[in-house]
Amino acid sequence: MWETMRALQILFFILLSSILANGADSANLAKLKSKFPNGLLSDDYGVLSVEDLALNACRLKPPAFIPGATNTYEYWICFENKSILPTCYDAGVDETEGHVGRVYIDAHDSEMRYKFFERRPWPIRDCRNFVKALKKIMKGTLHACISASSITKEEKNDRGQMERVGFLHRFKTRKGCEGEECELTKKFKKEYCPELEL
Repeated sequence: MWETMRALQILFFILLSSILANGADSANLAKLKSKFPNGLLSDDYGVLSVEDLALNACRLKPPAFIPGATNTYEYWICFENKSILPTCYDAGVDETEGHVGRVYIDAHDSEMRYKFFERRPWPIRDCRNFVKALKKIMKGTLHACISASSITKEEKNDRGQMERVGFLHRFKTRKGCEGEECELTKKFKKEYCPELEL
């Protein structure tokens, strides 16, 4: 009898924790959408902050997302970690850079496949280290968000799946962020968006 009661208490605690977490995530999503309605293309699963979306809005006002539009604005899109695969593609030898690689992230949700990649190849060691850093901040978390620009209109890939491609800028989980300018510092805000209200 005591064991059954204890098991029910544990189950109740897990259920209550889940409900509270979902409520907090919903409130966070509502706050993000109210401040930057066009900057987030999916649920953020509680990963992003207002500062993350503000960082993207410092240089450009967030336009409505139109797939394939020539747009350098960085939109956030989030996925379950089990649907994300970061890799370093070996791009061979460049005569000025030496052995180089390119960071690729394959991701998908229930509707679409995405392929995000860095604009330029990196020295192969840096490329592999960046991918290791992404995998490290994914470990022990359920979701990750990607900040990407120039997201193409969906087209069928060679496997017949609908796919979009975009340039990778930042990658964030609840454990950390990797990529360019991950933090909205006072200096950055002063230089690029002093009028931005948070």
